[in-house]
Amino acid sequence: MGWDEIRVRTLQALAKRCDFTLYRMGISGVNGNHRDGLEYRGRFFFQKEELREILASLWKLFPETAEQIVERAEQICRHRFDLLGYPGVNYGPEIDWHLDGVNN
Repeated sequence: MGWDEIRVRTLQALAKRCDFTLYRMGISGVNGNHRDGLEYRGRFFFQKEELREILASLWKLFPETAEQIVERAEQICRHRFDLLGYPGVNYGPEIDWHLDGVNN
């Protein structure tokens, strides 16, 4: 481990402890306008009206990648996932998230 990594890790540890101390003191580092950020969940980085133009640009600039994304999305809709290096693990019509789909 070099000096740069030691420095970065030390600063991260100190920042973590400072955040915890401020939390325990009741001091929040979050802007009070966010109400715990609940109203911002589910928002995108762009406006809904821009979606068609963005998608058209992606298909124009990266057609192969866009096709791969669509294919992967279709596989996911059929409940087939690439999981931990195992391709096309089939979870059936009803997904049981506790099921070990690789060994069963």
